[in-house]
Amino acid sequence: MAREYARVFHSMGQPFRVLGHTESGTAAFADWMAAEGIRGEIVGDRRDVFSSGEPVVIAVAVTELYDVTKRALCLGARDILVEKPGALYDIHLQGLRYYADVFRADVRVAYNRRFFHSVMAARDLVRAHGLFHLFFCFGEDAAWVRRSGHPQSVKDRWVVANSSHVIDAALYIASALGDLEFYVDHPVACPAGIFTGVVQVRGGGVFQEIEYATNWMTDHRWSITFWTDLENHYELSPIDQLWKVGLTGERRLLTEEPAGGLKPGLLAEVKSFMGDRVGLPTIHEHSEFHTLLCQIGGLAP
Repeated sequence: MAREYARVFHSMGQPFRVLGHTESGTAAFADWMAAEGIRGEIVGDRRDVFSSGEPVVIAVAVTELYDVTKRALCLGARDILVEKPGALYDIHLQGLRYYADVFRADVRVAYNRRFFHSVMAARDLVRAHGLFHLFFCFGEDAAWVRRSGHPQSVKDRWVVANSSHVIDAALYIASALGDLEFYVDHPVACPAGIFTGVVQVRGGGVFQEIEYATNWMTDHRWSITFWTDLENHYELSPIDQLWKVGLTGERRLLTEEPAGGLKPGLLAEVKSFMGDRVGLPTIHEHSEFHTLLCQIGGLAP
């Protein structure tokens, strides 16, 4: 992800500095930037970087997010965008909340799918026409996850580390109705990768629940389906495309991500972070979302 952020800053003409986590990693990143024609300053003094008052983007391995973010706060960073999920465990998220409060820092968590054209268009539809029903699927390839080179702690909490993208996007679409509260009801989570349940909604008026069902053994898709009323049915499948579904099942594409070399949603996410930060959850909001993720995934906090 660090390379993706570098591409975005370069496209914006935004000067940036890169702090590598290790000497070898820093050298490899410098070589990559030179090969890509991306101009950025490689620095090694952490204290100078973090106490400069500049916004900080933290894009390291999932298992290192907590330690690096905590270190940045202690060394003076006060405006931070940390890649999702911020941390794998609740105790670490609570620690980041504590440090953010102590240092009066603004720590935001990056969920770039919130900034997909499809998700923003879906929110516009919900805002304009209401929401009758919403269903999401966070399919994963369980066999691929097992074979992957990710640390076991990440594999064991894959719902938090990866599936959280689509779960967050689904709840973000629903939240276009206003200030909602979400509660998981009767969740089923089997070790084989079967998940079903209902997310109860408070504050949504007549819209009162979100359903989800996923079987990682057979269904590897991410999808969000919603109805604004009995006749108007929409799908985000894949998530970067918004489709209108007719009464007989025909689909008409409404919007999708434009072709380009940047990671979808990331440019809009960075612009938000450098501006009004609308759409970027605070570390406090994200820690509450983490509780919901653990309930869905059948995980200890």
